[in-house]
Amino acid sequence: MRRSGIYAIKHIASGKSYVGSAINIDRRWSRHRTELNTNKHCNSKLQRVWDKYGAEAFSFLILELVDDAISLVSTEQIWINRFDAVARGFNICPTAGSALGVKKSKEAIAKTAAAHTGMKRSEETKAKIREARAKQVITDDARAKMAIAGIGRVPSAETRAKLSKANTGRKMSAEAVEKNRAAQLGKTISDSTREKLRITSTGRKHSDESKKKMSEWQIGRKMSPEDIAKSVAARAGYKASDETKAKISAAGKGRPKSQQMKDRLSKTNKGRRPTDSCIEASRKAHIGMKFSADVIAKRLATRARNKAAKEMIEAFTP
Repeated sequence: MRRSGIYAIKHIASGKSYVGSAINIDRRWSRHRTELNTNKHCNSKLQRVWDKYGAEAFSFLILELVDDAISLVSTEQIWINRFDAVARGFNICPTAGSALGVKKSKEAIAKTAAAHTGMKRSEETKAKIREARAKQVITDDARAKMAIAGIGRVPSAETRAKLSKANTGRKMSAEAVEKNRAAQLGKTISDSTREKLRITSTGRKHSDESKKKMSEWQIGRKMSPEDIAKSVAARAGYKASDETKAKISAAGKGRPKSQQMKDRLSKTNKGRRPTDSCIEASRKAHIGMKFSADVIAKRLATRARNKAAKEMIEAFTP
């Protein structure tokens, strides 16, 4: 018969105890013994005394049977306070059912990590975790604490590879995308963060598949007047380096434009007059520039066609 309630692991000589609660006391005591005997127990205080004096120096006591599982934690707290089990016993957590205020040693953290290494959750467990997290509400205070905890923390190459693999092919829901977009609105990136992002992206090359996806995503997308104004303002006074200009030029060479793109450019530039500064910049850029015979032949042919078309129009104009 399963027994539910509050128990104590008591060191007989000193009278000090560890107080706990369980829905199945017998199974919980069995697990305590296994972890203590194999030096894998999460409670370092209890583990040290167990290692020093051995299992025969302890007794296991059932303090109170509790039929109502909901009352287990509150009843456990009463017994922790009664025994003063944190200051005068082996308990580490002052609050029953919570690890709040507890700082684990590096050794304890390493043991926990080792115990979970290679552990795989079942699909049922994963589904339960997803469901629980979907209902979880993170407060602003909690977000601030997580942000502070992550400052200066650099994931290892192995961790990055695992995250990349886990997220490959993963598609965010429209709701999640909208939440991310809303969270970024009005957010200003510091100069140091911009520099870090620039360094991280330097030399990074997108795969052909990624390029195709980005291209398809942009098709038919129109920027709002507000976004266009922001983009123009952000690039005001920006001057690309000679190296960047050379890269842009090399990337565009030999790249054919689709008829749709040509029509768009033609429509955009129709009736548009470049500014004096643009004309002057273009003039300076072409000083000393030598065109290939092929380019010269194409330009002469274009001029001849334009001249012939003009003469034809003038001939039929009354």
